[in-house]
Amino acid sequence: MEDDEKVVLPTNDLKFKKILASPENKDILIGFINDFYDLKIVDVYIENPYAVEEFSAQSKGYFITEINAVCTDSNDLKYIVEIQLQKTEYHDERSLLYIFDKYTSCYGNEELMKEPASKYSSLCPLYSIKVLDFIKFDDRAAVHKFSFYDAENETKLLPTDNVTVGYFEVVKNPLGLSENLKYWKEFFTKGYVPIGSPEYIKKAGTIIKKNFSAEEYSMIDRIERLREDIIARELYVENEGFKRGQARGKEDGKAEVAANLLRLKQTSEFISQVTGMSLDEILDLRIKMKRKQI
Repeated sequence: MEDDEKVVLPTNDLKFKKILASPENKDILIGFINDFYDLKIVDVYIENPYAVEEFSAQSKGYFITEINAVCTDSNDLKYIVEIQLQKTEYHDERSLLYIFDKYTSCYGNEELMKEPASKYSSLCPLYSIKVLDFIKFDDRAAVHKFSFYDAENETKLLPTDNVTVGYFEVVKNPLGLSENLKYWKEFFTKGYVPIGSPEYIKKAGTIIKKNFSAEEYSMIDRIERLREDIIARELYVENEGFKRGQARGKEDGKAEVAANLLRLKQTSEFISQVTGMSLDEILDLRIKMKRKQI
């Protein structure tokens, strides 16, 4: 198991969720949320806590790793926080659908209503954090936070940011990050806890080094192999697409040269020798050119 620990990072789906979604270790989740959004959360209720069974049930595609929590801050205000370990760039639409569905799910919840006569008063601000181990945005910033804001006129749609979507690209340069987010970056990308890290990150470092059952180790390995297979398929598709693009480019180039030679009244035989096109292909091109001239 020591070799496993050297190579499998905390961004492995099972490790990620065990660290941040185990109710007995909710101080780690609180620390991560406060470090990212500075919300001063003091308590959380995890709606979908860690359970190895959820990973056993997922067998195809990327593992969908999400953490949903109802948070309470030091002023007794409620927040909904959704954290997702996002592995590809193609989940944004599904993610936004999920976020807004989660936001509206609080509508009419009497336990959350601040004004008894208004069901809308139960809508809690929602904060989402996408942890990415790839580069998504073409800039140097490792953290992005999006909300309803008119930047040109410096105007918010609502007095508070009711929905905020954050991205943490942990593979980027830590320039501009807060000290604690730098610690999280090192933890997620290298699997070790830097000196000076707060106690909850040290605790996270302890969790990923022990207390895994045989079933969990099996799932960790399965997740890593599945991820490697998917990455390999994506690289293959990308490579094949590049090859087909090159081939199309060559064919388009041949056709353009042949068309220019036809305009210069060169013979089909000569054009075939120059371009490598067959006489039938040149005849088809000649017909197409004539049709365009009519």
